[in-house]
Amino acid sequence: MFGNLVKNIVLSSFAGLLGGVAAGLVECIIRASNLNHFEIDFFSAGIFVYSVLGLLLAVLYSTVILSGMKLFRMKGGIKYIEAVFFAASGTYLVYPAIKADIIPGFFAAESGPVVFVLKMSLLIFALLLILYALFRISARLSAKIGLRWWISGLIIYALMVIPGYTVYYGGESKMASFEDAVDSQESTDKKLPPVIFIIADALRADRLSCYGYNIDTPNIQALADDGVKFELALANCSWTRPSIASFMTSLNPLQHNVRTGNQSINMELTTFAEVMNSGGYFTMGVHNNPHIREMMNFDQGFDYYEYYEPMKLYPYPSDAPILKRQLLMNKIMKRFHSKSQAVFLVYQDASATSRHIINLLDQMSYTNYFLFIHYMDPHAPYYTAPYTGDAIDFDTDLTVENLDVVNGAYDAEIKRVDRGLGMLLEYLKSKGQYGQSLIIFTSDHGEEFYDHQGWGHGKTQYDEVLKIPLIIKFPNNSYEGLADTSLVESVDIAPTVTRYLDVPTPDSWTGKNIISNEETEWSLGETKGAFKKVLSLRSYDEKIHASYKGDHLTGIQYYNLAVDPKEQNDLAENPKYRDRAKELLKLMEEYVNRYTDKSYESGEINLDDETKERLKALGYLE
Repeated sequence: MFGNLVKNIVLSSFAGLLGGVAAGLVECIIRASNLNHFEIDFFSAGIFVYSVLGLLLAVLYSTVILSGMKLFRMKGGIKYIEAVFFAASGTYLVYPAIKADIIPGFFAAESGPVVFVLKMSLLIFALLLILYALFRISARLSAKIGLRWWISGLIIYALMVIPGYTVYYGGESKMASFEDAVDSQESTDKKLPPVIFIIADALRADRLSCYGYNIDTPNIQALADDGVKFELALANCSWTRPSIASFMTSLNPLQHNVRTGNQSINMELTTFAEVMNSGGYFTMGVHNNPHIREMMNFDQGFDYYEYYEPMKLYPYPSDAPILKRQLLMNKIMKRFHSKSQAVFLVYQDASATSRHIINLLDQMSYTNYFLFIHYMDPHAPYYTAPYTGDAIDFDTDLTVENLDVVNGAYDAEIKRVDRGLGMLLEYLKSKGQYGQSLIIFTSDHGEEFYDHQGWGHGKTQYDEVLKIPLIIKFPNNSYEGLADTSLVESVDIAPTVTRYLDVPTPDSWTGKNIISNEETEWSLGETKGAFKKVLSLRSYDEKIHASYKGDHLTGIQYYNLAVDPKEQNDLAENPKYRDRAKELLKLMEEYVNRYTDKSYESGEINLDDETKERLKALGYLE
């Protein structure tokens, strides 16, 4: 008797799997049509994901319902029980897509809760009826050709899933792609030093030992001891994409115009990588941030450029649309992963990234390479130490009372960056490349920890989010141990490197050579949001902030940094400084006009669903 129960649960569960197949196929067709993404690996992956969800739903409910019927000795059972579970699983999975993409107008009209519930019930009933009929018709057709419904269902399932996953797993590997890029590099007799440009995301300058903070970061400290430490380096923006665009184009954000979440680098601009490539370098980049992927044109000029992706919960194409119920699948699959792997589901940490880069460098027989590295640490989420997979919860843990815990987790992230950097530097030394290398270590922006009653970055222009570490180790350790106190900017990195190497530097670049006698008196920064923007103009000892809603000025702040380096005492309305604040506001407007007169249109992009999900995990999107 229990054998029949198990048999019925198994058949009902498989029917639920097939219901997921039907739902997955329908939603894949809808998403592919909307986004013009008719890739076979997407269809196979989408069907696989929904089949697993359909199976899990049916296992749960069939076990409860059929066991309950057995327990209470209910006779007769449910006729065509498999068709019921097929229809129920399929309806649950496909309902959101039908509601949102096929009949949005059906629910769009204003109506009370009673009418809404009636409409929802009508749609659910219609889907149940259609899927029930589909199963019954399919079962009859299967019987006519002498097959049980579950055998024909298994055959159809295999035909839908296997071809796409053959494409998914049979594509060229990242290593093979890298080897092809290396093999295509033209040989050169020119002896060139390796150039390694390293960005650690969201790293405040004042949180490193070489800048006076009480923290054990021996590898960053050693790099500073071997090179030049710049005491006043400023990012031109307080969040990743505009800031790294300035690094790569030597243009202020007001010039390259990559200032919001849907903008990309104009392909007509000349990038750092393109110039290095023309100077005889093999250009390669490995990064961890979805904000600087190929779709935003950050790969421009690179022979090899790789988004070193987070670990996948299950095999699913990176560029494929995300299905409506996929979040449920993600939550389920996370429970099957060890908590110790939590960080790798969000990004590859610095040590993993360095190991990957070392594997790539081992495939090269020459040293004339320009290597761009982006470490995601210490960007949020901040994982606590010792590492267990627990991270600071931005919804509950970001409080003044919890500030020591939050700072401790951030410091732990910085130590992990240091360890990852140490692995890379040790490798370079083992290969005899460290001494001759030109190594730049910096960050794209800082991070706020309630310095001005806020958290994170990308909202303000205070020094905690603009002041970044900058260390340059020159070949043969020239200038070792020096500290430079002049004002330098993100836009200065590329021209400093190219002029040092005597590589032709584009006239369009606005940055200066920071190891020459060129000086920057004022640095203009900008952070632009959907509804407001904040500009800042900073010299060595003065700073003004201007907030705008659209083009309307809503407020200014003025700080005398000589006596108030942490920007705590706003003097804009102080009678003694009011005229000076107005002078600097006028000067800021002159800088804005100067940059906008020589600006470029940015490209426009639509973020794919996978990128949106990864940006959400990093706190960029709600």
